[in-house]
Amino acid sequence: MKKVIVSSFTFCLLFILVTACNEDKLEDEPANTQCELAIQEVDKAKLKFDAIEPGATEAFVTACKTYKNALGFQIFTCGDTNGKLKTIINDLGNCLGN
Repeated sequence: MKKVIVSSFTFCLLFILVTACNEDKLEDEPANTQCELAIQEVDKAKLKFDAIEPGATEAFVTACKTYKNALGFQIFTCGDTNGKLKTIINDLGNCLGN
């Protein structure tokens, strides 16, 4: 459980550091570039999530929560006009594999 919390904390901290350190650069980049980066992160997280057998193992829970966080960031960055991303998040549930 501690690793899940640490993983989520690390992801949030990384996001804050990247946006704070690259604030000027992000303002100069088109919004679609930021969105593309968010989509790449979702793709990476999904590959890791799909490679793990479902269940309440620590690896599954960590991969699931990382995937959900990446989806949330994609929604924040790109939007979710048709609700597909939110549906995926809802379908993932509590990430305990129940």
